[in-house]
Amino acid sequence: MIICLISIDPSDAASKSNFTFQMDAQASHKSMLQKIGTSVGYKRGIGIVQKTPRKINYLQNLANVNHLSGKTVSPEWEDVARGEEGNFVGPGILYNSKVNAEGKATEVVTIDTESLAFYQRAALEVQYIIDGANNLNKNIAGNIYEWAEGFLFPEYNNSISPTDAKSEDLKSILRNGRTENGKRVRIFSKYELVDGKYREVREDLNSADKLIINEFLNQQNKLLNVFGDTKYVAGEKRKTSFYDLNMGSMAFRNFHKDIYQGMQRQLFYKKKGIQDKKYLEEILNPENERFKPISSTVRNVYDGESGNYLDRIAVQIADKEILEDRKQYNLDIETYQDVENWYQAMISSPSRFEESSRLLNVFEQEKPTGATIEEQREAYFKIKEFEKSK
Repeated sequence: MIICLISIDPSDAASKSNFTFQMDAQASHKSMLQKIGTSVGYKRGIGIVQKTPRKINYLQNLANVNHLSGKTVSPEWEDVARGEEGNFVGPGILYNSKVNAEGKATEVVTIDTESLAFYQRAALEVQYIIDGANNLNKNIAGNIYEWAEGFLFPEYNNSISPTDAKSEDLKSILRNGRTENGKRVRIFSKYELVDGKYREVREDLNSADKLIINEFLNQQNKLLNVFGDTKYVAGEKRKTSFYDLNMGSMAFRNFHKDIYQGMQRQLFYKKKGIQDKKYLEEILNPENERFKPISSTVRNVYDGESGNYLDRIAVQIADKEILEDRKQYNLDIETYQDVENWYQAMISSPSRFEESSRLLNVFEQEKPTGATIEEQREAYFKIKEFEKSK
């Protein structure tokens, strides 16, 4: 991915500047303000686009590709797989969206980034926004904040699968992020089993599928945030602390302990009002085992045996429970009473320095001058009674 980003020049996709020195004062002022606003927008968009390829890579690593990993492709995927013997690529299974009475998958949700078309497209669009200038190219996105949605989930009728991408399409993608027909390359798709062969479903992913995929991506996004230099709290920017790193690592690891419980916790509020709620509940029900294709891989992330280097570091931090460590010290009764007397005397003493310093040196004296409040009160009344008897 880094090589692609470095090797692609997105200048051809950039729009031309509308500023000229022949403008009148009012038009010149308006143009400069527009350039300043656009520059700020691009700067804020860098954080969005830079993390997106890494989030997708995390999800690609979770996907099940056992049907592509052998010397021959599984017969069900023969028409979809690409490559040659021992080096096949194609859709990786994320979860089973439908199963038959025997529990065998009849429809699956997949991710497919193992294609030159995807890498070319991702490299161009990410680098374009990083180097951004002038007005945003409408072929890339309508605005910076909607870019991720269009990049991850282009409409079916306005996109092509990696399998269908041709060499001519790659050239067009390099020029403007899309094919000559204005279509982008799909990353996530659904495949259904028809006559023993998997065929791509010719429709968009539903709202529940997008919610699940976005939650996976969100887990990686939050981890990237706590490993960064700064974070936003209540709209204000501040430096990240080790506490942030520790808590973020623990949350990331716990999510992978049980994928069903993890998803249920994260989507408890987000799923309210969703159109495909019944479909979502079927997938999140552990009895249906819809995440069976990736359950072992997800658990391996929790155990620190899978995932990228950042995932493994986070798991090691969470496993140590550094901030949860407690040390206990046992004091004998005499020492405990001395500490108690010193503390009670200190908090009840005058605030003047000379008085406080006397109390702070209590353990250097043969007999501690400090006493509990009850003992001090008793001593006070005894002194008063003694003075009256004189």
